[in-house]
Amino acid sequence: QDILLLDSDGELRFSLSGRQGGKVNSSIAIALEAARSTGLANVTDLHKNPNNGLVHTDVVVPLRLGNGPQKRYIGSILLQVDPNTFLFPALRSWPIPSRTAETLLIRRDGDHVLILNEVRQRGDTALHLRIPENLTQVPSVMAIFAGVEGFVEGLDYEGKPVLASIKAIPDTNWQIVAKVSRDEALASWQASSHLIIALTLG
Repeated sequence: QDILLLDSDGELRFSLSGRQGGKVNSSIAIALEAARSTGLANVTDLHKNPNNGLVHTDVVVPLRLGNGPQKRYIGSILLQVDPNTFLFPALRSWPIPSRTAETLLIRRDGDHVLILNEVRQRGDTALHLRIPENLTQVPSVMAIFAGVEGFVEGLDYEGKPVLASIKAIPDTNWQIVAKVSRDEALASWQASSHLIIALTLG
C-alpha cells in the first residue's frame, strides 16, 4: 500500500505515495520501538489507517549504520501492507463450491472476540464485528476464551449450527476458524443415508 522512510525520532522523511511529514500513530510507534530495541523487523496487528480508514498491517524494519559497538540506529523503513491484495482474498477462497463456508481471522479484544476480516454474510465487518464472551457455543469464542483447537460443532455469529475447525497462528495473537453450515456439510451424507434406508426397506 505504501513504503515510508522514518528518521530516528519517528518523523516521516519520505513516502512512496507522496505523504508529507508528521509522526506515525501510536500502534506503529510501539512496533518502531520494538524494532529499534531488538534490531529485528517487527509486524503490527491489523488496524485502520486514521487518514483514510483502510485496514492494513505494517512491517517495521530498523536501519542501523556501522558495525559492532559503533553501530547506531538511524531510522526505519515502514512497509504498509494492504490485506485486500492477498490475505483477505485467500481467506475468502474455499477449495470446493460452497454456499455457507468461510474462514475467519480472529483475536481477543477485551471480553469480546474481534473478527479481523470481512465475513460472508455481512458487509463492512473487518475490525468491526465483535462476539461477546458469553456466547460460548460460537467456535470463535471457544477458540479465544476456552483455548479450543481442532474440530468443533457450534453456532455461528448468526446463531446457525456449523461445523468448524480452529487453529492458532504461530507467533501471533490471531486464530483462524474455518466453518461451514451443518446442513450443507451433512447434505450428501443425509441423501446417502436416506437412499440406504430405502434400499434396506426394499
